[in-house]
Amino acid sequence: MADTTTAPLADNNDALDPLGDADEGLAKNRAKVGSARPSSLLYTYGPGAIMDLPNFSVMPAGLDDWEPIWKRREVVPTILEPRLLNVVRLHLGPQVDALRPFPWQPKKGSTSTDGSDLGLPARVFPQWFRCTGCDYLGPLTRFTYTNTHPFRPDLAQFTHKPCPGRGGRGRREGSPAVPAQHLLTCTNGHLDEFPYTLWVHRGQKCPNAENPDLKMRDANVGKSVGSTIICQSCNATRGMAEAQGGKGRLKLPQTCRGRHPHLGAFFPGCKAQPALIMMGASNLWFPSTQSIIVMPRSDAEQKEALADHLRVELGIDQIRQFADQIAVIR
Repeated sequence: MADTTTAPLADNNDALDPLGDADEGLAKNRAKVGSARPSSLLYTYGPGAIMDLPNFSVMPAGLDDWEPIWKRREVVPTILEPRLLNVVRLHLGPQVDALRPFPWQPKKGSTSTDGSDLGLPARVFPQWFRCTGCDYLGPLTRFTYTNTHPFRPDLAQFTHKPCPGRGGRGRREGSPAVPAQHLLTCTNGHLDEFPYTLWVHRGQKCPNAENPDLKMRDANVGKSVGSTIICQSCNATRGMAEAQGGKGRLKLPQTCRGRHPHLGAFFPGCKAQPALIMMGASNLWFPSTQSIIVMPRSDAEQKEALADHLRVELGIDQIRQFADQIAVIR
C-alpha cells in the first residue's frame, strides 16, 4: 500500500512577518515582544506552545518560518552531530537534511548589537481578545497594537481605542485588551480559536448583523468557564459553562478544522471531535525531545565531521577553489 499524505491548506490571513520592525516611519512597532531562556524551547515554549507575555500571548512558529530569519546571514549554521541526525531521521524520515540551531547569535560585549536582527518568529495566539474596560469581545483586527519602545518589549499591548467603559463612561486613552481564554482542541493535536459567534447564536448566524458585536461578562475577567457571551446586536446570551464535559462537547462543532496555528495551516480530513480547553491548561502542550551521548569519534568520523564543517563555513565553491592548497584552508 502506498503512503498518502494530507496536504495542508495555508491560512492566507495568517501571514507571518517576523521582521516587522523594518517598516518605515518614525513611530513604528518593533518586532521583539519578549525573551526567554534557550532551554525553554525544548521543555516549555517550543513551536506550537502558548507563551504568556505581560499583556498577551504568542505561539512560537514552526521551523519553516525560521528560514527567512536565517536568510539574513550568508551562511546558515549547522549542528554537526551525525548520530543525532540519524536518530532524527528515524523519527521524521530521510528528508531531514541537517540539524540547525534556533535563530540566535551571541553578543561580543554588553553594548554589542550582534544578533539583534535574529530571533524566534511567533504568532499572536489566541487572536480573540476581551476589552478590560467594557468587556467587548472580538478578533484581533478590532484592536490596536502598539509596541514602539525600542528597549521595553514588555510594554507591547493591544488596546480597544473606542472603549466606552462600563455603563457608557468613556476612557480617554482606550482600554487594554487581554486574550480570551477558551480554545478548541482534539486528540490529533490540533488547536483552534473558540467560535464565540456561533456559540452564542447556537450554531446559527446573527439575524441582525453579519459581524455582530459580542461581550464577555465575568467577574474573573475571562479566566473562568463561567463567562457569559452576549450578542449586542440581537441580545442573544449563552454561558460558557455549557461547553464543559462530555455533554458540552456535544454542543460544540462536531468537525475539527485540523488547524495548526504555529504552521499557519489547516490539515483537512481530521475526524476527531473538538473539545473545550482553557489557555493555561497543563495538558495544552507537551515537548518531544531526543538526546544522545556524544562519544569519541573514530578517525573516519572525525574526517567526515571536518569535511561537513568546512562545507558549512567555507562553502563548496571555496573548497573547490583551494582544494590543492590545504595550508590556505587551514
